[in-house]
Amino acid sequence: RERLEGFHGVENTYIAIFHVLGGLGLILGSAGLGIVTARNLAERRGEFGVLRTIGIPHRVTRNVIFKEVRAFIGWAFGIGLLASLVAILPALNGAPPVGTFLGLGAMVVLIALNSLFWAFVGYVVGYRRRVGIGM
Repeated sequence: RERLEGFHGVENTYIAIFHVLGGLGLILGSAGLGIVTARNLAERRGEFGVLRTIGIPHRVTRNVIFKEVRAFIGWAFGIGLLASLVAILPALNGAPPVGTFLGLGAMVVLIALNSLFWAFVGYVVGYRRRVGIGM
C-alpha cells in the first residue's frame, strides 16, 4: 500500500509540473498572438495608408482588422478545444460532475479574454502607433 501511495505521489508531481508548463505555454502563446498581430499590422501599414488616402474611414479599417483577428482566434480556439476534448475524453469515465464543466467553461472564457487583450495590444502597437492614428 505504501509503495502504491509513493507511485501516486510521483504521478501527482508529474501532473502538477505539466499543469505549470501548460500555463506557461498559454501565457507565451497569448503574448505571441499580440506580437504576431503587431508585426502583421506593421507590415501592412502601406496598405492602411492607401486606404486612409482614398478616404476609407478609420472605423471601417479597424473593423476589418478586428474581424481578421477574431477569425484567427476562433480557428485557434476550435482546433485547441477539439484537441483538448480528444485528450480528456478517456479520463471522463461515466458522467463527470457539473463542476468540472463549469470550471472548464470559466477557463475557456478567461483564455478568450486573454487572447482578445493581447490581440488589442498588438493592434495598438502595430496599427495605431505605426500609422499614426490617435488614441
